[in-house]
This record gives sequence, structure tokens and C-alpha cells, in this order.
Amino acid sequence: MKAVNDTSDTYLISGVDDRFLRAIYRYHMLKPEQLIRRYYSKGSLTFVKARLKLSTDHGYLSANQQPTIRGRSPFYYTLASKGIKYLKEAGFEVNRYYRPSRKVEYLPFLLHTFSVNDVLIAAELLVEDQPQLTLEEMQHELTLKQDPCRVPVGRERLSGDGNISTKHISIVPDGWLDFRYDRGEGTQERRMCIWLEVDRGTVGMRDFKEKAAALLTFYNSGAYQKRFGTNSLRVAFATTDGMTRVKQMRIWLRDVLTKQQEKPGIAERFVCTALPDEIDPATLFLTPVWYVPSDNNTPPVSLLVTE
Repeated sequence: MKAVNDTSDTYLISGVDDRFLRAIYRYHMLKPEQLIRRYYSKGSLTFVKARLKLSTDHGYLSANQQPTIRGRSPFYYTLASKGIKYLKEAGFEVNRYYRPSRKVEYLPFLLHTFSVNDVLIAAELLVEDQPQLTLEEMQHELTLKQDPCRVPVGRERLSGDGNISTKHISIVPDGWLDFRYDRGEGTQERRMCIWLEVDRGTVGMRDFKEKAAALLTFYNSGAYQKRFGTNSLRVAFATTDGMTRVKQMRIWLRDVLTKQQEKPGIAERFVCTALPDEIDPATLFLTPVWYVPSDNNTPPVSLLVTE
């Protein structure tokens, strides 16, 4: 525990408070239920809400209300100024921390971020129960957006002087996960890196295909290896919109891969699944619930290979 002093307040940061501050730093914004899923049992809601309120009252967290059409608006939490200062003093790189607008966040953005965080929480929980697996690194979309991946997608004529310039688009994953699997003494560990795309059924065909094509270009050009320090890549499209959406995404991915005449080995790097309402980490990452873009007769595969 650490006492924090300033001219207006003296507050003793408990181990629980410290844990929550660090978690919200990693995930950028969290609901109480997500903190419970990460650290506690379902019966801990009252305790968790009380600790969050205390940190909010003392200026370490900001309580924000999620917009709703009807009913009471639930709260989610982000770091406030004292929380950022506390983590900076603890050695965290707070300059890259996403700072939400003072305005009410756009609801689809919030819902997407919460869905992303559900998958990332599952990844952290997975390695706690699988001794041979480690999560070496996890990067969040809201951190990566501060330095996005720029991909050349063609040439365009500049207005005015008529010169030709390379057209770029910026892409970032919703999450980037670097798993390591210990295959035993004397055997090199297996590195498995996941480019996560969480889909809520709101992206149209054109935008979906454009990002998939840009990602292929990013990987094939060597820029992915330069950015992330590895050639290991599996692109995981996880949708909250059910199996019909999975089938649609697979068709779109097949179209992109066919148009760019990609080899079968590249196609197998792309997989899709439908997210359940409650994610079981082992089921999501270690069981065959992911579908490659090839024809519908191909059986599902697991996201991580641990054999």
C-alpha cells in the first residue's frame, strides 16, 4: 500500500485500488462486471463498486455513464488525473494512455471497446490456468491508435500540381496478443501472435474488404515484421453478431484472398468465430471454434496450437 499526499487530500492506496488502477490502464475503460470477471467471483459486485467509488471520490478514477435508450445508465471507469499521476510515479508510460473526451462517448464506440476488453480479459485469464502458456505482450487498440500502421494501397494524383503520390491508409488491430507456448526442455517455445478484430455486425462489405486487403499488404510487405518484431500472425475476426455474420465474413475474406491471389498458407492465417455472451477462455482460445475462409466443408480449428 502507498500513501499519496497532496495539499487537498491524503489517501492510502490499497492493494485492491492499485490492482484496479493498473487494470484500467491496460484496458483503458472497464465496467465493474469486467473487473469482477478478471479478479473476483460474481458475488463481489458490492465490494468492487465500493472500491471504485472510493477511488473516484478521491480523484483517481473517473466514473462515466454509458448512454442508454431506456433504464438506468450503467457506469464504466477510466483513469482520472491522480490515477495517471500515481501510475506515472510507479513507472508506467502514461503518455500513451488513451484519455477519453469530456463529452459522452459515442455508444457504438463504447460497446465495441467493452467487447474488445472481454476478449483481452479472457486472454489474461487463459494463461493463469495454462502453465505452459504465457502472454508475453498485449497491446490495446486505443494505445495502438496513437501510432497506427500505415499501409500503401495505391497511387493518387494530387490536386493542383498534378504530381502522383502514394495513397496510404492507417490500420490498427483491436488488440495484438503475443502468446508463448513452452513445449518442454530442449525444445524451442512456440510463438503465436494474434491480430484481433472484434466485429459487432456494423461494418459493411466495402470497409471490411478494404481493411482485410490492407492487412495482407501490411504483412506481405514486411512492414508487419518490422512493426511487431515477428512473422507470427493469425488474424482473428470475433463477432458478437452470430454465425450468420461469421459466414458473411468468410465469404468476404475469400473474395479478398482470391482477388490478391494469395497462397493457401496465407489464407489459413485468417479465422472467424462467433463470441458467446459469456466467454470461456479455454473454449475461445484452445478448442476448434474458429473457421478459415475456405469452403464450408473445412472443419473449425483452434486459435492457439498447443500440441
